[in-house]
Amino acid sequence: MKTKLLTICLLLVTSQVFANEECIGADTSKWDNCVGEVIESSSNDGKGDGYNEEYNHSTSTKGYFKKGIKHGLFIIDNYHASRMLEDGRPITSFKISEYYAVGHFYNNLEKGIWSSCFDSFQNGMTYKGFQIQNYNNGKKHGVGISLSSCDKKDLDLFVSRIKKTNGKVIMSEGYLKIIYEDGVKCNSYDSHCDSVSFYHNDEEYIPKNCIKGCNLNNEVISQIIESVKIYKINSLEAPRTED
Repeated sequence: MKTKLLTICLLLVTSQVFANEECIGADTSKWDNCVGEVIESSSNDGKGDGYNEEYNHSTSTKGYFKKGIKHGLFIIDNYHASRMLEDGRPITSFKISEYYAVGHFYNNLEKGIWSSCFDSFQNGMTYKGFQIQNYNNGKKHGVGISLSSCDKKDLDLFVSRIKKTNGKVIMSEGYLKIIYEDGVKCNSYDSHCDSVSFYHNDEEYIPKNCIKGCNLNNEVISQIIESVKIYKINSLEAPRTED
């Protein structure tokens, strides 16, 4: 399946885009041809009778605004920590999750390739992942890739491996898995599997030609490799949400 090549616009790295004039004032509707950051936060102490949730939440959205709307490269940094209380006493440990994404908005809607890293921690267990997804007018549309690590060395390894395999994909327990030259196999419950998904206007589907195995075309592979590169560049300079 082909998806439109939209990664050229991602070649504007953070240091270049964010060198533009900073937006002034708190009224985002008046921001025009400038770089602005919107920070949203909320919290609840969870105190009171019965079951209540204690949480802290913060989201930073930074990027290029045009005529009051998001229009250009953006970085989204989200942090959330929560636990349950009963009559003011903790009954669960904190669940902490973080989400960090790099991509473009056009007329306030996601468009083109977005790269994101997420991780969550609870009860001594940590879950991490890296996703690459193509969007069209705010909806998932095209090929998406899910990896099990955001570490730069692992992303470099992924790029190296997918170049060698030409994007070979097979079905495994209802999932489309990437098969590498080293022959490593995994099942759908293995967090170290790298998987592929296909979307049409936010609806996920499996192409008929991939049921028995298929290859991602060169255009898609180029998109994937370029989006990893842009993510790595931007993540070095991007603002981070404080814990």
